[in-house]
Amino acid sequence: MASIFPKNRMPPRSPRTQITRTGRFQRCLWNVPLLRRKRNHRRKHFTSVAPRNRMQGHTRRPKDGIVKDMSNTTLTFDLTKSCESANCYIDYGFVFGSDRQNIFLIKTGQDGSIYGYQNKYLKLACELRDLYGFSVVCASTPSSDIDQMAQFAEIVKSEFEITDATKIYFMGMSNGASIGCLGHASFPQISRFLLINPPLMINTTKLCRRTQEFTGEMMNFVFGSLDPSVHLVDILKLHERENVHVAVVPGQDHYFSKNGFNLLELIKSTIL
Repeated sequence: MASIFPKNRMPPRSPRTQITRTGRFQRCLWNVPLLRRKRNHRRKHFTSVAPRNRMQGHTRRPKDGIVKDMSNTTLTFDLTKSCESANCYIDYGFVFGSDRQNIFLIKTGQDGSIYGYQNKYLKLACELRDLYGFSVVCASTPSSDIDQMAQFAEIVKSEFEITDATKIYFMGMSNGASIGCLGHASFPQISRFLLINPPLMINTTKLCRRTQEFTGEMMNFVFGSLDPSVHLVDILKLHERENVHVAVVPGQDHYFSKNGFNLLELIKSTIL
């Protein structure tokens, strides 16, 4: 049988050399199973809260799920739940405040964990509890075709007694904002929405239609001037009215991460 290597050339000495070569050496695949075994071995020793997303830079959750703020005060969720639907899991983290009739909901960006990058959602939940007495529920956002807002409503109602006096606020980031807008009818008890950088290039018509259908107290859209969807904001502004507003924050990107931006200040200035 003729060799697949050129004359006077030796086979690649290692799998690393093999997979980086070009041309005819790409057909030398006998070491691929070994490479896969090594990769799988490494994966067994890496655990994370959610699939790693390079765009969002998720970090691993601490082993005990507890973090500390700048004053060395322990921060943790009072309760966590995980629901399986359509071959995916949605995690929920609860922080119970002094007022269980004032509820603040946080829906993360695509594949975001309930903790958030550098625990920003957990820290925000604790700030809302300490400053305003809110009970806060954070929900992760996997890729799924299920009605995530309907499930969110079920989870919240399993821990809180929802009455006419209950005030519910919602903040969604990126795809979490889109889910909140598109599914607001599935959770009609939410009166105020803060929707940050929903990707307008996806489902543009549906987002505009659901905005038109909104009859709640307040729905505020906020975009960073550096967000990829900002060029479509004028389409959304056509649907502004007394209870629907659209704003652009100069110098902020899709993650509102520039210059140490404070999400709590944005919340206070828009829906509180």
